[in-house]
Amino acid sequence: MAQESPLATNWNRIVAYVMDAWVFVLAAAVGGTFGEWFEIIVTGVAPSADRLGMNFGFYFWGWAITFLNVGVLQGLTGSSLGKHAMGLRVVRKDGAPIGVRRSVLRSLGHFLAFFTLYASYAVALINKEKRAGHDWLAWTVVIKKGAIYPERARPKLALVEEQDRPSLPRAA
Repeated sequence: MAQESPLATNWNRIVAYVMDAWVFVLAAAVGGTFGEWFEIIVTGVAPSADRLGMNFGFYFWGWAITFLNVGVLQGLTGSSLGKHAMGLRVVRKDGAPIGVRRSVLRSLGHFLAFFTLYASYAVALINKEKRAGHDWLAWTVVIKKGAIYPERARPKLALVEEQDRPSLPRAA
């Protein structure tokens, strides 16, 4: 009987990424709205054509919440909101927890993917570990929650009892 892979499917990773993108969009929209209201309250006039308050609120809150989601939350728990909803978690290549610093580095890889026209995401389609460019950068892998990674970390069943094993001669 074939054992199920601990690796996340590309489809689940894409859906989790879209969910995390919506976290940014919602935070940015709410932040932009509050930024515009704040500008009206502080200046006492209707927002100008440059909409400084809205733009500041949009970018500040969008990126701040995204940093907390895919940087801090993912670093502490192994999952961003999108990955948590999809039952995924990020671990280091050796199976250890990712940590905040590595999670932030991985998130930087998402940003750098823009400059490669997102070709670094296609890497996940052609390698057996389904690691995209940001995973290679941060030395991480995305797995299913509850899975053990790497496979060699799984305990092996002893097929031979301890007393049945032949003893090796000792050097004198």
